[in-house]
Amino acid sequence: MEYRASGSLIMDCLEAGTMQQHGAAILDASLPAVCFYEHRGYRTVGHGVKLVYEIMEKRLGLIGSP
Repeated sequence: MEYRASGSLIMDCLEAGTMQQHGAAILDASLPAVCFYEHRGYRTVGHGVKLVYEIMEKRLGLIGSP
């Protein structure tokens, strides 16, 4: 049995729900969390202005679209 951390299981559910209506997920990630999101396929698309954080995006593709 493969071990999956709780955060990964939660993200799997959130991404699956988001994928049904949107082509991408965009989130604000604290610097310590950036590595977690990069391993999930997110990439940095911007930076926070007043606080230090990354704006990250992952292309999901709509279900049923090419």
